Amino acid sequence: MVARKTTNWLAVLLFSTHVYGDVLGDRIIMDIGGNSFTQRQLEAHILVRESLRQRGVRGNIFSPQHWQQHLQIFLDDMLILAKIERYKWYPLTNAEIDAALKKSEHNLGANNADLVRLGINSNMLKNLVANNLK
Repeated sequence: MVARKTTNWLAVLLFSTHVYGDVLGDRIIMDIGGNSFTQRQLEAHILVRESLRQRGVRGNIFSPQHWQQHLQIFLDDMLILAKIERYKWYPLTNAEIDAALKKSEHNLGANNADLVRLGINSNMLKNLVANNLK
């Protein structure tokens, strides 16, 4: 377990194993300023983040060797997102969100196994895309 603390936030990172092919059970892995985040939220965020950055997200992006890196990326992104939402920076238009959503859906492909495993529906995907755009 690794703990980081500043004057106004605490992030606790808990490492866990993951069984591929099974439905992901949700567990809290991080707390930032009183907001808890789960493994499912982390994996969903990283999946959509990768779908916006590269074409054809395939393979196992959630392998154990990438777990530490994914935790750090998620922590950084959630801290940035909290600040953006607090100060209402970078308002997005529906057109921007829809264009990015289309790109993400295209890059993930139809019936993406990770989307199914994480239980991500179209509304959740749109919210994840908007958060990644910010």
